[in-house]
Formats: sequence, structure tokens, C-alpha cells
Amino acid sequence: MNGLKIDLSKVVNRLLAAVLFGLLVSGCAAMSKKECLNAQWQSVGFEDGAKGYQASRIGEYRTSCAEYNVAPDVDAYMQGRLQGLAQWCTPSNGYYQGTRGAVYNGVCPEALASDFEFAMSEGRAVYDYLQKIQDYEMFLARLHREYGAIGKQISSMESELVSDQVQPGRRRDLLHDIRAAERDRESLRYDISEAEFSLGEMHRNLERMKAESLYQ
Repeated sequence: MNGLKIDLSKVVNRLLAAVLFGLLVSGCAAMSKKECLNAQWQSVGFEDGAKGYQASRIGEYRTSCAEYNVAPDVDAYMQGRLQGLAQWCTPSNGYYQGTRGAVYNGVCPEALASDFEFAMSEGRAVYDYLQKIQDYEMFLARLHREYGAIGKQISSMESELVSDQVQPGRRRDLLHDIRAAERDRESLRYDISEAEFSLGEMHRNLERMKAESLYQ
């Protein structure tokens, strides 16, 4: 059966998606004058912790608010952030983040980090396996396209073969080419059958992986 070839452009797109995900997680920490003047820093810290933002975010707030002569209450922010992290750093969220292809950014307190990372690794395994399935689906789609293209070639040659205008030499060539194309099509039919069976097994494996997880 034809081997699975890696689509370089798809790999690049996934890397770009991972970078964009990191940017979304880090978020924009700029604050307006009104936000700086009215900030409840413990609440701000809680919201950031509950979203898994890193502690360095307080430095961005300090930069934003310095323009308005406002200094963040770092102690209140950090207290709130720890409370928020208790919601973010759960095994169920770790598993969920892993299934999205996220990478752990080291924000969880030591007491929560181990379980979070373990759950995230399980979710990441599901994500990686799903990527393999999608690659294989692309491979199978390419086989179907090749099969269809050969079918069209055969139909075109058969139409020419029965034409009154075809010369004897050309007729022999057409018969030879049709037989060769039919062999190629039969080989592709076998490859497609094998690929469809393998893809079905992969989907069943994925469902088993999900069903056996403790974090569903």
C-alpha cells in the first residue's frame, strides 16, 4: 500500500496554530485609565489565574497603569491569582487543554502541578492521535481522487477506442493503455479498502482512549 507522506505545509500550519494559541493564552494585559483607577487587584488576579495566565502579567499591568500614576497591589493580585489557579489547575482542565493541543506553561502551584500535567499528557495523547487520523483521512481522500482520475482516463480511452476514426495502431495502444490503467485502478481499489479498514480501527482506538480516560 502507498506510504503516508507528511504534508510539510500542514505541519507549518500546526506550528503557527500553536503559536497563536500561546498568544491567546497570554492575552493582552493593557489596561485603560478607568481600569487602572478602579481595579480590584485581587479580582483581577483571580480572573487571570482562572484563565491560566502567567504571573508576569502583573508587570504588564504595572507598565500600563504607570502612565496614570497607578501602581498595582501586587500582594492582592497574587493572592487572587492563586485562588484562580486552583480553578485552572484541575486535572479535568488539564485533560481538556491537552485535547486542544496546548502546552503546559508552568503556572500551577507545586501541589497541583503533577496531577494537572499528568491529565494534560493524556489529553495531548488524544490530540496527537486525532492529528494522525486527520492525516490518514487526507491520505485516503488522495487515493479516492487518484481512483476517480484513472476512471475518467479509462472512460476517455474507451470512448476513443470505439470511434470510427481510430487507426489500427492507435487501437492497439489504447487497448494496452486501458488494461494498464485497469490494473492500476484495481491496485488502488485494494489500497483504498485497506486504508478504510485501518482508518476505522484508528477511530475505534480513539474512542477507546477517550472512554478509558479518568478525566472525561
